[in-house]
Amino acid sequence: MILACAFLVDQPISQWLFVHGFHDSETGIFKGTPWADAARFFGTYYAVIVLAGVLLLVRMLSWQRAGALLLCAATAVATDIVKWIAGRSRPVNPAGLLSAPMDFVPFSYRESGNSFPSGHAMLAFATAACLARYYPRWWPLFYAVATLVAMERVLELAHYLSDVVAAAGIGIILSQACMRALLRWFPVPPLPAVKAVEDTNT
Repeated sequence: MILACAFLVDQPISQWLFVHGFHDSETGIFKGTPWADAARFFGTYYAVIVLAGVLLLVRMLSWQRAGALLLCAATAVATDIVKWIAGRSRPVNPAGLLSAPMDFVPFSYRESGNSFPSGHAMLAFATAACLARYYPRWWPLFYAVATLVAMERVLELAHYLSDVVAAAGIGIILSQACMRALLRWFPVPPLPAVKAVEDTNT
């Protein structure tokens, strides 16, 4: 799927968004708008800290699970290693011109930061994978938010579609591996079940 995106749709999508000014905050079309900023915020570690804190306050997460959530999100630091290995240029280069999708210079850092994979998308999907494990019924919501983060990165021309697709897969895999390791090394007891209120009208 990543290869299909890279060879078939990365260039048409980035070119269309570039021509229509999605990458330019001065046009007011997308970049720099409140919607774009809000979506990008959910792909930051600050958002995960706030979320973990709120869930702790309302007692929907134990301290152990809140810590696991923060650790799963922290796996997104692996993007820096992959970015350096891939060395892919961003869709819009520092000169403000459209880059070639296959512009890779492995084992290097670009001036504007490397594109593959997306750190915001990887963190968002790692967080979603962790939350989905704790709250299985709400998994569509968690992954929908992560998808919005990924879409924002593509629409802003900060990343190619293949960048966010790869980030989603890597984020989910690392999050699941992190949770398995934590459960193995530090078993966490389940949260107490809420007792149903008996019907006293009979």
